[in-house]
Amino acid sequence: MKQHITVEQLNELSENGKKVWASFINGVDKPWDGGSYILIEDENDISWCSNIGKMIEFLDEYAKKENNDFDIRLHSAGSGWMQPGQRLVDIYGLPVSEIEDEPELADALWEACREILEKK
Repeated sequence: MKQHITVEQLNELSENGKKVWASFINGVDKPWDGGSYILIEDENDISWCSNIGKMIEFLDEYAKKENNDFDIRLHSAGSGWMQPGQRLVDIYGLPVSEIEDEPELADALWEACREILEKK
C-alpha cells in the first residue's frame, strides 16, 4: 500500500495551494503569516509532509471548521464482488467531488485534499 503522495502529485498544486498546504504542515494559520514553504532536502522522500496521517489530519481539521462529517470507506476482496487482491477507497461527506473506486488510500486522500486546497 502506498503510504504517501509523490513529488509530482505535490507539484500538481497551484502556487496558492502549495502555500496553504505548507502553512498546514508548518502549523501556521494563514499562508501569509510565514511558514509558506516546505523545505524538502531529498525530493525522493517527502513522506514526512505528505503521508496518509497528515492528509487525514488536514481533512479532519477542514471538516471540523466546516461542521461536516466525512467517511473514508475501504473495500477489499472480501466484499465478494471484487477480484482477489483488489482494494478500492471511497470518500464521502466533504464538499468535494465524490471520490470512488480509487485503488490507493493515499491517492484518494490526496484528491480530496487537493480539491480543498485549490478552493482556498
